[in-house]
Amino acid sequence: MTRQDLSVLLTKEGDDAELPGDVLGAVEDVEPFEPGTPEYAKIEQWIEALRSGKFGQTTNYLYRGRDSTVDRSARVGYCCLGVYCAVVNHAPLTELSGVPMPRQVRFAGSGALVFSDKVADFFAHLNDSAGFTFKQIADVAEVLFLDKETAEATV
Repeated sequence: MTRQDLSVLLTKEGDDAELPGDVLGAVEDVEPFEPGTPEYAKIEQWIEALRSGKFGQTTNYLYRGRDSTVDRSARVGYCCLGVYCAVVNHAPLTELSGVPMPRQVRFAGSGALVFSDKVADFFAHLNDSAGFTFKQIADVAEVLFLDKETAEATV
């Protein structure tokens, strides 16, 4: 997938992945990080975690455990930004459990996100509303932040 493919995918009318204009606008001007920078390394770490298969996926919360009082019928797991907080910022589950998305992501763990709140909203939308899998979200992050074309588009 290239940036152009991503743009076409995200603006298709009638597609389940269609994004509201304000959410889509958040990523139109995203500049990729330079290789060798701390930001690039953090995004690589996040992408690797999303593709690892080690994290279950849920929606609307950074992390939802079995003991969650929020919604016992929902899947146990992380949203894509919860994976970022857990892996990149080393946030303990106690800081992630039951935390609504996406604004509170800034305060989870020992570090901040390397992208804006609007970009966090974009990824929360892909995870929570558009039905993207972690592997698809990893592809999107790779194209946006690392300026890499994915070998095989999974989106």
